[in-house]
Amino acid sequence: MEYAIVFLPLIGAIVSGFFGKIIGDRFSEIFTSLLVSISAILSFIVFNFVVVQGYANNITIFSWLTSGDLQVNWSIKIDAL
Repeated sequence: MEYAIVFLPLIGAIVSGFFGKIIGDRFSEIFTSLLVSISAILSFIVFNFVVVQGYANNITIFSWLTSGDLQVNWSIKIDAL
């Protein structure tokens, strides 16, 4: 679910950007708005988990740089802060 919050709007932007002329303006608008709306709803659900249930998580998407003991990851951190 946390992945979807970040990547659904990105997918909508990519589809509308690259295929907007092919799929049409109106469908492109609806598709992008739908994905952003789903992302917002999922954000409210995760917010509820964090506030009510004390949910905290660190989701690593991929390791960007690793050198010795240094490890730099692209990750999503979800906590109450």
